[in-house]
Amino acid sequence: MKSLEYFQELDNNNALISDERLKAQDAAKTQEIKLKWQQEYQKAAASMENTKKMLKEGDDFMYLLRNEVLRSAVSESIASLSQISTQAVAFNEY
Repeated sequence: MKSLEYFQELDNNNALISDERLKAQDAAKTQEIKLKWQQEYQKAAASMENTKKMLKEGDDFMYLLRNEVLRSAVSESIASLSQISTQAVAFNEY
């Protein structure tokens, strides 16, 4: 992940600072921004999971609708078969 590479670069650069006071200040800034990044990353990850869940539920709904249409077609076929059967019985009775 590119962001982790940025943080590694910040840490690497910080390790090269010789003045301990400046080094501590710089490390604190990096820690602060890293914490903000982690919080936003967690929010984004949660949002993505919710989005995936909604898409999956949408897929489920689509399949339910498709099955309703298919059952309707089968019901129409059953009605047609029943009508043919009734007509065949009537024809045989003549």
